[in-house]
Amino acid sequence: MQSILNWFWDVLSQLGLLHKNAKILFLGLDNAGKTVSKKLLCILVCQPFTRPLKNLPLATSNSRHMILVAINKATRRLWRDYFPEVDGIIFLVDSADHVRFAESKAELDSLLSIEALRTVPFMVLGNKIDDARAVSEEELRHQLGLYQTTGKGKVPLKDIRPIEIFMCSVVQRQGYGEAAALRLGLVIYSEYHDKHAVVKYTDVDYRVFTDAAGFLLKPNENNTSGGPLGRYLTIGSPYSRETYRYTPLLALLMTPNILLHPSFGKIMFSSCDLVIGWMLYTMLCFQPPFAVMNQNDVQRKATVLVSLLWLLNPLVFSISTRGSSESVLGLLVIGTLFSIVRRHHTLAAILFGLSVHWKIYPIIYGASILAFYGALSSKNAFGNWFTRLFTVPGLKFGTISALTFFSTTGATSVTTCDKGSYFDGSRLDGDSGDLAGNSV
Repeated sequence: MQSILNWFWDVLSQLGLLHKNAKILFLGLDNAGKTVSKKLLCILVCQPFTRPLKNLPLATSNSRHMILVAINKATRRLWRDYFPEVDGIIFLVDSADHVRFAESKAELDSLLSIEALRTVPFMVLGNKIDDARAVSEEELRHQLGLYQTTGKGKVPLKDIRPIEIFMCSVVQRQGYGEAAALRLGLVIYSEYHDKHAVVKYTDVDYRVFTDAAGFLLKPNENNTSGGPLGRYLTIGSPYSRETYRYTPLLALLMTPNILLHPSFGKIMFSSCDLVIGWMLYTMLCFQPPFAVMNQNDVQRKATVLVSLLWLLNPLVFSISTRGSSESVLGLLVIGTLFSIVRRHHTLAAILFGLSVHWKIYPIIYGASILAFYGALSSKNAFGNWFTRLFTVPGLKFGTISALTFFSTTGATSVTTCDKGSYFDGSRLDGDSGDLAGNSV
């Protein structure tokens, strides 16, 4: 969002309007997101006009006038009432509303053809990119016919109309800020608590992860990798930490704990929580499991569900801020489902293979995924369940997942595997082992 504002203020500066009362007009079809966008831009909001209000004082912020015009078929003819003294136009397009692209293009073309606006800068915002149905910037350019624009850097504006397209999301607050602040606060608190309390806030496994990362980075005669590639790279083995029973990838991800700060892993795990929340929200908006009246109703209910069940769930945020790596596995599993919903099937298969490599139990979801692909491919969705497991899309998914699993497991094995490691079976007695036996 900051880069969008920078472009617009740079244009106003070159036009000599940066420190003057420049009047900026928000335009767009109804439900494009004009009101919310002004809220998130920290600009005082005017209520959408239904008729010209000649004597209404314009809302101001930092000496820049902002006018918000919510448009529908009855009010579009009123746009011209604001044109004579306007210094910039922000035109919003709902990038998820495919049906109305042609309507938005017609209105934008009409604006661009007006002689009075020949030198007025236009910022076109493709809004609602958080929606699973949103198109890419390239596709939106094609739909609006904006093949040649000014550019997003600083460019000379002599004798040309400044116009550029940006993609953004100006949805209402969904609890992400509060969830991020809560997790960050708990991570900071954990540092204080661990220094002053006998019973630590940090999970004992977090110490195991950190120790394993240290062994990986600091090889010596008593800590050498058992894999041929590892010996060539002269790295240590994370399995020198006796109770480490995880994939070497986790130890690799935790190396910033040694190189940067011991709390890096907690911040990483908490960030995975937030990404999962965003994916859950997006999937609920795309395929809502409840009866809804309109898209705003969907977003409101999805926000409540995701906030209550995930983002602000004490069980979830306490696990990640204490240093459990479960959120990484959750990200891989939910990422698989998210990719399937978004029809990125190859990516979904790769993520599923990685999740099974990370811990074996996500493999139980494989049958459901194959059945889903079978239902999509079969005309008879209630046919023989066995035949539905063996369809071309399902077999492709399974093949890519298996290749990902075996290649990842093989690569980590030849790098760090040694006797008694995760891969030779002598430590497959559980994911986290007997915590009472940990030496920390």
